[in-house]
Amino acid sequence: MTDTEFKGRPVTLTWLDPAVAVPVSAVSVVPFTGDGRVVLARLARGVELPGGTVEPADTSPEAAARREVWEEIRVTLGPLVRVQLIRMTAGSRQTHVLVFAGRVTDLPEFVGAHESSGRLVTSCEDFVAHYGFGPAEHRRELIRLAREAVFGTPA
Repeated sequence: MTDTEFKGRPVTLTWLDPAVAVPVSAVSVVPFTGDGRVVLARLARGVELPGGTVEPADTSPEAAARREVWEEIRVTLGPLVRVQLIRMTAGSRQTHVLVFAGRVTDLPEFVGAHESSGRLVTSCEDFVAHYGFGPAEHRRELIRLAREAVFGTPA
């Protein structure tokens, strides 16, 4: 368990096995380019991995992940792999975030998106050092798990 902040609120993060069956209310995606860089969303709150709430219209967490990726960074992905399940606890409220990883199959020119002002394609090292929330060690481990799932090798 790790205490940190998310959207300005204190939260406790607990990493769980991604195969655990729990209601998933949010998703996040680690989208890799073919050369192993990460595609991030430029949002009002900062630069982050694409992701968001699983909506009632989404047929599955994977469908939500694909929708969020399109809305925030305007790319399409190949097969997605579950890499981590994170329980976020804020007071008495718990949210389960399922993290996927996948390879970008189409990276068209960015055109204004739903809530995003753009995208950033950056190295794994730059992501770990500068972006996302929680401790850098968590981002490093997430990238390692995601790269291993997508490319068969850690970062």
